[in-house]
Amino acid sequence: MSKFWDLFAQSIILQGLMTLGFSGVALYLWATGRPVPDGLLQGLWAILGFWFGTKVTKSIEIAASNKGA
Repeated sequence: MSKFWDLFAQSIILQGLMTLGFSGVALYLWATGRPVPDGLLQGLWAILGFWFGTKVTKSIEIAASNKGA
């Protein structure tokens, strides 16, 4: 359980939940034929960009630490 709280403190879990939530709402609206508000799409792209950017940064840090070891 300690691992969960460590990840939550680093906001990894929170980022994932926000990404899934925004993506799910946008996909639901699109699939049901309803208009997807521009604000929702802008928020989704911002969250996706931040989430993937964090993943890339973490991968680079891991690769750099493995290379130096």
